Amino acid sequence: MPPFLLEPRRAIRHAGLWAGIYLALTVATLVALLVDPRVLPSGDPVALKPLKFAISFVVHCTTLCLIGLWTRRAEAGDRWFALGIWVTLAALLAETGPIFLQALRGVPSHFNYETAFDRAMFTIMGLGTIGLVLAALLMLIGLARRPGTAPPLARAAVALGIVVMLMGGSVGVMMVQPTVEQAAALASGLRPTTIGAHGVGSGDGPRLALFGWSLVAGDWRVPHFIGIHGLQAMPLIAVVLLCLGRTEWQAFGFLASIYIALFAWSVIRTAQGKSLFLFDNATIVAICALAAVVALAIMLGVWMARSTGRLAR
Repeated sequence: MPPFLLEPRRAIRHAGLWAGIYLALTVATLVALLVDPRVLPSGDPVALKPLKFAISFVVHCTTLCLIGLWTRRAEAGDRWFALGIWVTLAALLAETGPIFLQALRGVPSHFNYETAFDRAMFTIMGLGTIGLVLAALLMLIGLARRPGTAPPLARAAVALGIVVMLMGGSVGVMMVQPTVEQAAALASGLRPTTIGAHGVGSGDGPRLALFGWSLVAGDWRVPHFIGIHGLQAMPLIAVVLLCLGRTEWQAFGFLASIYIALFAWSVIRTAQGKSLFLFDNATIVAICALAAVVALAIMLGVWMARSTGRLAR
């Protein structure tokens, strides 16, 4: 294995470099969105998906760069984390190529089985997803084996963020499963041009601007989004607590639990074929229950803090 692949400082620097490259792609796809009149069968502009993925990859590469610096991976000599970054960059390239190439061709990149070439493109994207999972596991190993001098709360937040990201990524498995209609066609010997879908239930109705998420039916992209951005949410919670001069594990655990509960609730709602944004009776009851738990936890925390203060005096 080339030695440079195991140098954390170089890997972190390249993560920042790739964030800049994807930022340039974001600008290019934004221009394409404005000037390219072509649309996909779904009605979305052909440049919309490349734009969303370019933005996502800017955020992901920037996050890897920042958490690498924050947890002092270079000082710790964390070769596992470095290798994880390189695998991530390769995996993102495997995702980027097919998405942009299919957009140039004016055809869908996801779930497209119309031709052998389309199937190959979607398969390469799937391999990229597997690469991202492998990269996340490598970084987890590095954080465990090479703790270094970073604050324990920082390492724990990054590790938990990676775990939540993996949970969110696993939701993607549900998207590539054949729908009932597609499964029936496959069973009858037909070859559908599309296999897999984002939604559960009726796909008709209003959608969230830019994201395209259904506002009335289940949409696996919602828990997928919440989960994968646990990589940003968990460290951000820790950063805020550390900036406030608080290093209590209880406070971090409480706030992180709320985020994970939101992810779990979005998975349940989607599996039921209901939108997270549809406020039916079940949603209202769940929100009230969560608010009650939060209020009780805050009151308990205040009481414990006052009790501890009295005992100290």
